Amino acid sequence: KECIDHINGVRDDNRIENLREATNQQNQFNRKSEKDSSSQYKGVSWCKLSKKWLAKYYYKSKRYYLGLFETEEDAAKAYRKATEHLHKEYANYG
Repeated sequence: KECIDHINGVRDDNRIENLREATNQQNQFNRKSEKDSSSQYKGVSWCKLSKKWLAKYYYKSKRYYLGLFETEEDAAKAYRKATEHLHKEYANYG
């Protein structure tokens, strides 16, 4: 393993029960949505051109587009469904 992951995503919560070994990729799966994101959900963003929500994810340096959706929640569901087998216990969809 390459690093230590904070299970709850709080970087200053260093209780032993909140820490686990992880690869760098697993640690990235546990990241939250960016603060300046147009969406509250990870993997979802607003597409100004189509005026719809776009779902996409990155895996092993490749970008995967999941489609355009009418609602932010539908795009988030598509992201979750597409990535849950990759993220497993490291999943963080917020």
